[in-house]
Amino acid sequence: MIIHEIHIYGYGKLENFIVKDLDSFTIFYGENEAGKSTMMSFIHSILFGFPTKNQTELRYEPKRFSKFGGQLVVTFPSGKAVIERVKGKATGDVSVILEDGSRGGEELLQQLLSHIDKGLYQAIFSFNLHGLQHMQGLKNEDLGKFLFSTGALGTDRLLATENALQRELDTLYKPSGKKPFLNEKIAEIKQLHKELKQAEQAQDQYWGYLEEKELLENKINTFQLELANKQSRLVKLMEWRRILPLVIEADDLSKEALSTVDIEFPDGGIQKLDELQWRRITIHNKLNQLTTKIAELKLEIDQTKPQDDMLKSELDINTAVENLPLYEQLIQEEKQLNMQQNQKEQQIVEIQNTLHMKIEEEVVLKCNTSLFMKERTLQAQRVQLQLKEKKHQLDEQFYEAQKELEQIEDAKSKMNAKLLSEQERSELLVQTKHVEQHEIIKQELLSVQNQLNMLNRLAQTDSRQAKSNDQQQLIGKWIFMLLFFGLAIWSIFSGLWFVTALSVALLLYVFIFQGRKVKQATNQFETEIANLTEKQTALEAKLAKGRFPNSEVAKHQLELDNETREQLRILNIRWEQKNDQYEKVLNAYEKWEQDVRKSTISLEELGRELGIPKEIAHHFIHDAFLLIEKLKNVLIEREKLKSRQVFIAQELRRIEARFSTLIQKFIGSEPIPIHNGAYLLKQALKREQEKAILHQEKQLKHRELEAEIQLCQDEKIGLDQAFQHLFSLAKADNEADYRKNAQLHKRKQNVAVRLAEISRQLTDSGIDNEESLTSDFGVDADEVAQQINILKSEQATAQDEVLEIQKRLAEIKYQISLIEEGGTYAELLHLFKLKQAELNEESKTWAKYAIAKDILNNAVERYKNDRLPKLMERAQSYLQELTGQQYMKIHVQKDGSSFLIESYDHILFEPKELSQATSEQVYVALRLALATTLYEKYQFPIIIDDSFVNFDHQRTKKVVDLLCGLKDHQILFFTCHQHLLSHFQTGKLIKLGERDQSFIIK
Repeated sequence: MIIHEIHIYGYGKLENFIVKDLDSFTIFYGENEAGKSTMMSFIHSILFGFPTKNQTELRYEPKRFSKFGGQLVVTFPSGKAVIERVKGKATGDVSVILEDGSRGGEELLQQLLSHIDKGLYQAIFSFNLHGLQHMQGLKNEDLGKFLFSTGALGTDRLLATENALQRELDTLYKPSGKKPFLNEKIAEIKQLHKELKQAEQAQDQYWGYLEEKELLENKINTFQLELANKQSRLVKLMEWRRILPLVIEADDLSKEALSTVDIEFPDGGIQKLDELQWRRITIHNKLNQLTTKIAELKLEIDQTKPQDDMLKSELDINTAVENLPLYEQLIQEEKQLNMQQNQKEQQIVEIQNTLHMKIEEEVVLKCNTSLFMKERTLQAQRVQLQLKEKKHQLDEQFYEAQKELEQIEDAKSKMNAKLLSEQERSELLVQTKHVEQHEIIKQELLSVQNQLNMLNRLAQTDSRQAKSNDQQQLIGKWIFMLLFFGLAIWSIFSGLWFVTALSVALLLYVFIFQGRKVKQATNQFETEIANLTEKQTALEAKLAKGRFPNSEVAKHQLELDNETREQLRILNIRWEQKNDQYEKVLNAYEKWEQDVRKSTISLEELGRELGIPKEIAHHFIHDAFLLIEKLKNVLIEREKLKSRQVFIAQELRRIEARFSTLIQKFIGSEPIPIHNGAYLLKQALKREQEKAILHQEKQLKHRELEAEIQLCQDEKIGLDQAFQHLFSLAKADNEADYRKNAQLHKRKQNVAVRLAEISRQLTDSGIDNEESLTSDFGVDADEVAQQINILKSEQATAQDEVLEIQKRLAEIKYQISLIEEGGTYAELLHLFKLKQAELNEESKTWAKYAIAKDILNNAVERYKNDRLPKLMERAQSYLQELTGQQYMKIHVQKDGSSFLIESYDHILFEPKELSQATSEQVYVALRLALATTLYEKYQFPIIIDDSFVNFDHQRTKKVVDLLCGLKDHQILFFTCHQHLLSHFQTGKLIKLGERDQSFIIK
């Protein structure tokens, strides 16, 4: 199985993420939170389903609104398939599309995955740093078992299961333990068995004691039966002696009852009569009290009657009182208005003083103070100020231009005085020209002298070289001549005439032309030197003729005159510029005068509109407008204040009139301050309101008392009727007859009650047949007492005999108790069997765990014998490669629960004796061997997540080389450590977070 393409719709932080063309060895590199764990979880989820919500694994549902899920393009032995899983049921909805176009769901996917579940896949083909970290946290004694479990299942589940079973077995039973449940039960059964044996030995003597005990107990029972009979007769005699007076009294009462006549009388008649009389007295007293209260209440009602006029005027009073703050506010406002009125008058005076004129109010109010007029005055005054500023600027410019022109003209006069005359300047120019020619000749003479010196040096050098060359040329000439001469002789003798002619020609050329070239070169240098010498002589003659002793002074005077002329030219230019500026200033004066005339006309027109003099209009038009505008606003505000004052005065008079009316009506005719009147009105109204409330309460109470009196009168009538009914029941005409019948009826009842009580006492005494007792014991008290004494004497004799028998019985019981100490044999036997049954039940639970552990050990043993050798062979090969032949073999210990690691020098190590990194190498070797041997038919991709960060450089390189050699499985390696990338020689590198893919080819 090979994964070719990963397409994530939405999973965790990855959205619309596509990785194509995965290689058989693919490295995913990314920094923390780049999505490595997310992508590993995505592969597991697409193949085996999303984690459910009750599982501890993260579901990686996207936080945004992207689709949850994705697809994998995978090649199986049967062909290529596209596996897509999206959000749906708990594990998601999966669809599988095969290469031939057929589709399927979860069942087809399980067939393609050979029914391997997620747990088995993660245990065999997917491992990460967590497995190594878990191994680091194990105790030394558990490390070997963990590695063995990893070699068997890929995880530590075998070790965890074995530990869990052992914990349950130890909880129930330990061979040398005391606290486990079965150990306690076994100890208890052993103690019971020991006690049971002791009881069995004392069994024979025990039965003899029991027989004697039974005999003694029978004797005692016989005596006790006799004593009981005697005691019963004695009790009857004593009881008869006690109830004998009652028997006699009952006989007398029975005779009295037979002689008394029956009288009809209601039950509880006296109590009912007393109750009615008490009620009659109560009602009578109550009526008296109510009558008194009504009289008092009528008096209070008359006293609490309120003034209806004041209550009807409650709204007017409250309104007047509530207007009191308004009254105060109006008074304060009136004072403020007076002050403001004075302020306005003062402002009017101040404004008129500022204007230095008095304007009629009607004229001011009719003035145009619109925004347009305000803008016109502002613009006019602004123009006036600008013209003044312009005049000041023009004055400054005029004086400055005039001053600069005068300065320039003075400077021109001075410069003209310094200038040379034309004749003097012409003479100086001639001298300067001759000086310049003299300098040119000097430069030319210097150049000729330099050329002569150079040619003389060259001639000397060429002369020496010519002599050397002549010698060399002469030698070469004779060599060539001899060579050509010999060639000519040889060709003559050989008959080669063409060669002979050529040799002769060459011989003549060498002889004639070589000598001529040397002479020509020598003649050339001599000619040039002669020409330059003549030229030098001519130049020296010119220099001798043209000497001027004052040439430097003339040159200097000419330079000064040139500078003066240049300065004069600049001054002329400046004078023309300043003169132009001066003319412009004069023109600006004329323009300013025109603007002044226009501004004056505008100001005078505005002054006429505002009604102000020309003097003010010419200089302060806008300020005057602002003052007039302010004066107009002040006049308008003053009128508003006057209107408000009139309104406030009216309101004050209205409030005062209302208060005056109410005070005269309800307080008195004497004038009082309005605040005091308001207070008195409010207090009077409050009193009348309280009296009205109290008056209503009294009237209500009066009606309630009248209703209560009526009820009492009705109840009194009912009591009179109840008295008559009660008398009729006793057939009595009055209360005296009624009470007499009550006494007779009560005596008859007392007799019956006493007879019943005596009968009850006789019944309680146990006397069933009074007549038989009378015949047996008689009614004579002395005779009954004599019979009682005889029975007591017989009882004492029998009791002495019983005491003797009881002493012997106590001795027998003591012996039996010694034997029965700790329980009888039967009880011990029953308890022993019961505890034994409980032990058997608990042993079944222990047996289940023991059998489970035995089955697990048998499975491990079969695995060790059948499948482990092949695994060990492959794991040893991987371990040798990983450790560089430092560790050669992995041996299974005899108990089959751990490994021994053999080094290259044949020393055996337990896993706990190895270093941490070496233990991790053993773990990696076992995991890879498990995937490539026992599960070799399932060639699923092996997913590794940063499992080698604890390895050094060499160990990391070896484990990477080992992974690269696993050709039957696709390797997906995830890492966040950049330094690990240098160890991969081949494969495809995918950088997460950058969407960058590249192949590693070295």
